[in-house]
Amino acid sequence: MTQIGTAARVALSRAFRATRQGAFGAGLLSLGLMVCLGGGALAQGSPSLFDARRDGVLPPGAIRPPEDVAGDAAANTPGVGDVVVTPELSFGPAPKTPEMPEVPAQEAATPPADDTATDIPSAAPADAEGVIADMPADAAQDSAPAEAPAPQGAPVTRTLTKRPLPRPQVTPDPVDPEPAAKAPSAKPPRPEGCADPAKSRDADVARNAARIDGAGLCLQETGIREHGRNWRFTRIGAAVPMGPTILLLDDSDDATFDLSLAAATQGAMLIAVETGEARILDGQDPARNFGATPRATASCTGMSPAPSPLFAQGIADLIPQGPILAFAAPDPDLSAARTTDRRRGTLAPGGAADPHSLVLTADLTAQAADLPDLVAALSAQGLNAVHQRLDPPGGCTLLDHAVLTKLGRPLILHAGPSARAQMLDAVVMALRSLK
Repeated sequence: MTQIGTAARVALSRAFRATRQGAFGAGLLSLGLMVCLGGGALAQGSPSLFDARRDGVLPPGAIRPPEDVAGDAAANTPGVGDVVVTPELSFGPAPKTPEMPEVPAQEAATPPADDTATDIPSAAPADAEGVIADMPADAAQDSAPAEAPAPQGAPVTRTLTKRPLPRPQVTPDPVDPEPAAKAPSAKPPRPEGCADPAKSRDADVARNAARIDGAGLCLQETGIREHGRNWRFTRIGAAVPMGPTILLLDDSDDATFDLSLAAATQGAMLIAVETGEARILDGQDPARNFGATPRATASCTGMSPAPSPLFAQGIADLIPQGPILAFAAPDPDLSAARTTDRRRGTLAPGGAADPHSLVLTADLTAQAADLPDLVAALSAQGLNAVHQRLDPPGGCTLLDHAVLTKLGRPLILHAGPSARAQMLDAVVMALRSLK
């Protein structure tokens, strides 16, 4: 009872002091008077809301006594007669709270220090160039957790914001400034009027079909029938040949066909007689089947029957004007180290050691006008040479037919299979030097 009176007096004293601060003080004064009156009532022994429990019934609005609260909460709850001391209220002006400086927008996009905790995003948008772009600054701010506002008067503290690290810049693969220079060149179109090499009946042509098409060469195939034999001729070269004509009369030599085709890709013209990959066709050697008249073939013993004007004309129609090259095996009776009344041999300084490895040419005279220059050009390339004088009516070989009909300068390359490629290159170089 004494404690309640003391509390009432303290409240009245504080209320009187607060009256100087306005209407709020007057309100406190009224509250103090009520406390005093209530305390007096309790001092006189008037029943309270807590006392009603003694009769076993709580009236409406009664406060449950603290012993009904379970656990530790009942022990800490103030009971009847306990004095609760509250901190003294201050009604003066509120203390000024220091303002937090605003973080510039640029700072939000700055990567944190190395020792700052960061969250690396699992994915980031990519731009049109394939470079993974950094996350925008505003997106980084939105992804960070919101900070709770600091209470008034509390010291200002800054919470480290987790910002995503910028994704590493990925450098795109270098682009070749001239991709067309490294790209494989497109196959040139097949010249008009030229046959498809892949569909050729000639096994040599079909084997080299891709090579022929890739070089843009024209393939022409013709044929004749004479004396019961079906002769087929193959012509491969550029539309405008820039080199000599190579005439192949032995269809059984695949290596010679291939090296002759290589020369055709460099400007030569290749003409081959197709005999089914055989040396002889129906008992006749094509290398001894030339001669258009009975007089021209009177001395030929290897031609049956004679003459063969269709064969000779079919070959002549395919050969352009210029030197005509053909291959033959070395002949023991033919040597560049010997000179007779009909043959003159010339050994090249430092040339082939074998005098039977040579280039044979012929004329109707002992000394043709262009012969010295030709022999000199062959010698410069290390080639032995033999010049032969022909007497009419000639014979049934290519050498005879080319000279008698003035088809072109014949050059017969007498060499073994292993030396033919080198000799062919040297002859082509010698002919080029004469232009």
